[in-house]
Amino acid sequence: SAPLGMSAGGSKFELDDRSYLREKVIEVYEKLWLRGAPLDASGWAELFFLKPNAAWLQSYLGSLTAARLRASTPTVRALWAECAARLGHEHEPSVRGHALETM
Repeated sequence: SAPLGMSAGGSKFELDDRSYLREKVIEVYEKLWLRGAPLDASGWAELFFLKPNAAWLQSYLGSLTAARLRASTPTVRALWAECAARLGHEHEPSVRGHALETM
């Protein structure tokens, strides 16, 4: 089942019995984590342009079994590498901040 009460095709999600409009960042997370689709350069740029949703990430990663987490190692490594690549001064402060929050 989808984390945080999200429906696969819906535009809302639930957190603590409250319904919210789905954020664009969650759509990107779902593409990366739930569909296993690799992000291209514009997808990564979009991800770090958006404010991270720590609750979604924590809920999703916390819900993974050990086997599923091991299977997600390439995604975790790619995300970590993309975060680290955006910490340099050539990136906007907001992008650097979003990368740090995501890490």
